[in-house]
Amino acid sequence: MTRGLPGKGIFRSTITLHQLADVLERFIVNEYKERPHSATGAAPHIRWRSESFIPRIPAHPEDLDSLLLTAVATRRVQRDGIRFASTRYISPVLAAYVGEDVTVR
Repeated sequence: MTRGLPGKGIFRSTITLHQLADVLERFIVNEYKERPHSATGAAPHIRWRSESFIPRIPAHPEDLDSLLLTAVATRRVQRDGIRFASTRYISPVLAAYVGEDVTVR
């Protein structure tokens, strides 16, 4: 593959996408998961497998809803709905807001 960068000329890639995926997989499996984490002092795979690891779960299911609503964006309502995260959302409720900006979570 040949690519050009503005002001940098042309260079030839020396690694394929498949080779890059292999390099990343080896890094994650052989290095990252073996390295002690700075906050816990334990390697990720050891902490995950330990019996003392208990995922923090909110006290009430409603609290989980608020944690999942942290992705916030503003979108303009179109006649055919709202596009968010590569998905089109359509609802009769949106008809009253066509042309207006709304907050999407």
